[in-house]
Amino acid sequence: MKYSLLKPTLLVLLLFPVLLSLSCKNNRINQFDQLNSTSRDKGQKESPVKADSNVPESPADTARTCDTANSDKEIRTSNASSVSGKIYLKVTRVIDGDTFVILNNDGSDEKVRLTGVNAPESRNTGKKKKEEFGIESKAFLTKFLTEKKVRLEFDVQKNDRYGRTLAYVYLEDGTFLNEYLVKEGYAQVSTFPPNVKYKDTFIAAQRYAREKKTGLWK
Repeated sequence: MKYSLLKPTLLVLLLFPVLLSLSCKNNRINQFDQLNSTSRDKGQKESPVKADSNVPESPADTARTCDTANSDKEIRTSNASSVSGKIYLKVTRVIDGDTFVILNNDGSDEKVRLTGVNAPESRNTGKKKKEEFGIESKAFLTKFLTEKKVRLEFDVQKNDRYGRTLAYVYLEDGTFLNEYLVKEGYAQVSTFPPNVKYKDTFIAAQRYAREKKTGLWK
């Protein structure tokens, strides 16, 4: 009887070291797997992402990229500017109420005569005599164009018999100078074929000036 009870006990004692060894080995394997898993997760979180030079990384970068893409829409220099592809040149001096000089990009001067309008003569030149309100017209245009840049638009004929450039003139803020001078009463309608593109516009401006008694219509 005693021998039969002792036999299972001895078996347990003999197998216990083996079972304990297996249990410890499994624990070490589990710990190692957990450690590797944690390291991989940490590595993924801390691993730096290589920046793509072609992709903005923040809203600020996006804004800078957009500014770079649009930089050709507005370019300014001391004597010229380009807005949305339209060239504006600096006015250097005013000759009279409908004529002035601009500075080209190559450094040359260009005399511009407003198309479709006429201002009173401010001085005696050749056969032309000084006219009433001529000085006022020149003074108004001189003040208005000081430190300004203009864009030219042409009709059928680009030059008059004196070699001056005939043009419809626009300021950077969109002001149509030919129409503006007529509307303010510092010039009158003076259209001759074939340069009649804005004839109706100028007639309407002069009608307004006479009704409001502006400038020379006072």
